[in-house]
Amino acid sequence: MTESGASFSLSDPAERDMLLSPEIPYDNFSFVVESRYCYLEQYTGNSAEVNVPSVSRNLPVIGIADDAFAGNPYVQPDSLPSSISSIGAHAFSGCTSLVSVVGADGVSDIGDGAFDGCDSLQTVPAYAAAIAEGAFRGTSLRSVSFAAGCAVERIPAYAFYGCASLASIDLSALPLESVGESAFEGCSMLESVSLAQRTAKVGAHAFKDCTSLESVQMDGVLEMGEGVFQNSGLTSIDLRNLAPSGFFAVNTFDLPGDTFRGCSKLVSVVLPQTLSSIGAYAFAGCTSLETVTVNADADSSLTKIYEGAFDDCRSLRTVILFARTI
Repeated sequence: MTESGASFSLSDPAERDMLLSPEIPYDNFSFVVESRYCYLEQYTGNSAEVNVPSVSRNLPVIGIADDAFAGNPYVQPDSLPSSISSIGAHAFSGCTSLVSVVGADGVSDIGDGAFDGCDSLQTVPAYAAAIAEGAFRGTSLRSVSFAAGCAVERIPAYAFYGCASLASIDLSALPLESVGESAFEGCSMLESVSLAQRTAKVGAHAFKDCTSLESVQMDGVLEMGEGVFQNSGLTSIDLRNLAPSGFFAVNTFDLPGDTFRGCSKLVSVVLPQTLSSIGAYAFAGCTSLETVTVNADADSSLTKIYEGAFDDCRSLRTVILFARTI
């Protein structure tokens, strides 16, 4: 019987060998055993080069537990074994020397804040299927790409918040359904974003303070939160394909408050035919904005423009609207 209470029959040669083979000691590592596998519970060493074992007590190591390396300023794993499928919450948070996670092709789940504050980190596991809130917050990632067949369906809140070195991210090949609140807020070097066409929702402040942002591809989005592009570097944006109406449904789209507030470089905007309302202060402080066009005919859905929507748009010259109520 193992420490976890699991029972094995010694008449089974495979199980007998697994139990009776001598254990290889791993200094500075501790493990939690669960039935036929185990997790790396904690690393207490101060070595820069760390070889994460693939086996402990003759059981496969399939995950890195919560806080396993948290706050270790030295750790720099040579690689993760292919047996590792999950990285727990805050597992590497505050590991300021961590540059990359090599050999993490088997990792499918990344926990809350797993790499939070790893300000030297430059690469992410490419095959992740699930990323939790704040997983890469405050890291030095320069680009993010996911391998073909990667099954990430949501970028959660604060996932890449404050990644000031992140320059590009292509999410177009993912089965992505949503981008969470402040997911990329403060990514001041981010220049381009491509979302998958099936992405239905973009959360509040998702790209706020992305002051270098130049290009956004987000056709098909049905819903946005407030301040998605607030204080961004956009000079123009074409949103004509947001909330497209289908054969069986007529969609409408509400442009939330503060969407482009403070985008001082924004010159022109095209909004979708399905536009129903323009929220309060949606374009406030867009001092370079010259043209706003609703891509619609006389059957436009636009019914309301809220308080201060174009406040301090001192360069505004042309507004093409089919509004019923202002």
